[in-house]
Parts: sequence; C-alpha cells; structure tokens
Amino acid sequence: MFVEHRRGRFTSSSTDKHPLEQSEHANKGASTYRLNEHVTFCILTMNRTPWLKRCISSIRQYCPKPYSVKILSQGYPDQELAGFLARLSDNFEVVISPINLGCGGGRRLLTEKVVSPLIMTIDDDMYLTENAIPAAMQAFRRDDRLGAVSMPQYDMEGRLISAGGRRLIVRNGVIFRPRPRLDFSAELTEVEDLDGGAMIYRSEMRKSFSWDPNLYDFEDLDKSIQIMTDGVWKQGIVPKGKLIHDRSWLARNPVYEKTRFDGLAWRRQYRSFRSKWRMRLDLKSHLLFECAYPLVTVFRSQWVISAINILIQIRATRQAHQARA
Repeated sequence: MFVEHRRGRFTSSSTDKHPLEQSEHANKGASTYRLNEHVTFCILTMNRTPWLKRCISSIRQYCPKPYSVKILSQGYPDQELAGFLARLSDNFEVVISPINLGCGGGRRLLTEKVVSPLIMTIDDDMYLTENAIPAAMQAFRRDDRLGAVSMPQYDMEGRLISAGGRRLIVRNGVIFRPRPRLDFSAELTEVEDLDGGAMIYRSEMRKSFSWDPNLYDFEDLDKSIQIMTDGVWKQGIVPKGKLIHDRSWLARNPVYEKTRFDGLAWRRQYRSFRSKWRMRLDLKSHLLFECAYPLVTVFRSQWVISAINILIQIRATRQAHQARA
C-alpha cells in the first residue's frame, strides 16, 4: 500500500547484428509543437531531509517556468522529514512507500501519471543553478526531436565531477560507455546515456522506455538502450547548464555505505541485464561485476569497500576533468 500526502492529510492509494547496432536514431515521427514548459520534478528521498530541503529550495529559486513537484519517500519518514513534508504547498505531492522500491521502481511510480509536458527526475542531493532550466528549455525549443537532456554536475566547491551522461557504442554485443568531451561554448553535446537522477525529458518519451525496477544499478543503462533501440528521440547534455551534486551525506552514514556496496547483488543485477539484452559491458567492467566486486563482498573487508568507494570517486573526478579538457 502506498500513502499519498497532500496539504497535511494522508490518504491510501493503491537478424545477425544486435538490433541496437542497427539503430541510427531513425525519425519515426516525433511530434512537433510549441513547447509548453511546465516541468514536474520527481524526487526520490530516504530520510535525507537537509539535502531534500536544499534541493527544493534550489527549484523554488532557479526554476523560472511553471512547475510541480512529486516526492517519493522510500520507507516511512522520520519525524524531521514528516514535519517538513506536512508544510509543503499545494503544487507538491508526496507519496510514501513502506519499502524501498529502488531508483527504477521509485521513478516509475512517480512519473507514470505525470501530465505536464516535461518531467525532471532529480535526486534529493542534486541542486539546480541559475542557468540549468533555461539552458535545457533552449535546447528543447531548437530541436523537436530532442527528447531528453542532462547537465554537467559539480561538487559544492564548484569542481566538475560528472559530464551528466555518456556515449553508448555497441560492437559485437559489447557495450562501451566512453565519457564525452564537453564543449562548454556549445548548446548541446549529443549522447545516448543520461544520468537518470538528473534528467529532463518530454513526457511523450515515456512511449520509448520504462524504468525497470528489477535492474537496480543498471536501470539507467537499461532505459538508455530502450530509447536507442526505439530510435525516435535524440538525447544530449547542455554544457551551459549546471547542477550541484552534494554527496556530503556519504561520510555521515557508514551503515548505508556498507549496505550500498553489495557485489553479489550487483552481479545478479548485471546478469539480469545481460540476459535481457544479450550483451555485456566492456571487458574491464565485465570482470569487475562478475568477479572483483563479489569477491570483496564475500570477504566483507570494510576498509577495502571504503577504499573502492574512494577510488570510484577519484576516477569519476579525473574523467570529469578530461571531459572539460
């Protein structure tokens, strides 16, 4: 059962080549119309109230277009979060799930009934900046076939940490995901794989993909392959936009850090992904998910897990600097 909260009241609601290798983003008739720029922000949260507050504050401050907000609390909110949710205004809708649905399940629940022309799936530790929404709207207005955009992500000190998406290249059933080099003077850098926690897309694009709640850490890649295979919409990064990704909660939650790294679960999800698409990741990534991460989990060495988390962050930062170059 899900509990929906509005204005302080709680109520119950209940070929030889792989097809992807043949896809050339053929235009199957993406509609053309004057863009209605109303955005529905869909936010997942799990008792991270200070970060959620800053996320919502950034929307109020930096979204110059009409907007609505839908929030999913994964698990029952604690006292601090419940009090904050109860004070939200009429253009906010809150849904509470007794269990953690994961990113894929949560986003599917939040987005499936959105009626606005544009949807932004944004994590509760992501913050808008002044040019984020205007840069996205400009890109949408210029190209009716552009279905979704994301933006470069920066840390709290203003350092670039992620381009916001990747290229997808498929060769002989192997998926390569190189990071794009961003031209910060350009209006758009086309890519095929956007970060689902920082993505604005036309609601029409829901016909081209769905969030798969069974793939957990692979739901982002899965939805990108669906969109590529369908071949209707283009996707891209708007380099002139900017999001702040505040991951300061990581150092304050060692229990979450320990449960977040589950190499055995990652391998199961990876195998489910491989079974679905009949493809695998590049050799290095393949060996990490099939061998390295499960072994670390079996031995349950906390210092190794922490070290890997740090190395992942360092590697992401280096790649982000390469994207800037």
